[in-house]
Amino acid sequence: MPSNRVRKPRSRDNRAQTSSTDRRRTRAALRDALAVEMVRCTRCKEKGLPDCRVPPGDDVCSACARVNNTSCDSFGYDSSAVHLVLSQKRKLDKEQAEADQALGAALAKVDRLRRQRQVLEAKALQMFDQEGKVLREQERREASVAAPSSTGPSDSVNSSSVDLFAGVDFLSDVWLQAGPGFVDGTQSASQGSG
Repeated sequence: MPSNRVRKPRSRDNRAQTSSTDRRRTRAALRDALAVEMVRCTRCKEKGLPDCRVPPGDDVCSACARVNNTSCDSFGYDSSAVHLVLSQKRKLDKEQAEADQALGAALAKVDRLRRQRQVLEAKALQMFDQEGKVLREQERREASVAAPSSTGPSDSVNSSSVDLFAGVDFLSDVWLQAGPGFVDGTQSASQGSG
């Protein structure tokens, strides 16, 4: 006989006695009812499921939630994969910045060495020109000493002593013309070409 009795709702104690499996099934049913169809995640594609449904505000589809799969990529990729890619990108950006800095330092060094070489070559050319001038002057003096003029007064100094000291005059002229800084290379171009 059917009873006309009204069923009483279960008390909290009775609800606590329901199994976790029952609660999980109830939650899955609610999840499915609220879920919105999305692009299929990798697991749903592998299992051949026709659709992949994700509840609003959640990042795991219903099928993955049923089997406790937390790496559902229904929104493209799971967050751990995104974090991994971002950390690798940051690492590569840092390495590239360090390499750019090292390249800049190397290019600056090459530029500095190129300028130093140009200064050194200019100094060597200046020394070569000065040596040529000194050599021509020495040859002129030697020629004038070797062929005394017939109109000038004759010196009582013999020619061997003149030849002996000709180099001394040459050296004193070089040192007088050179000026300060000639030896250590700090002499300017205007001082050396006098």
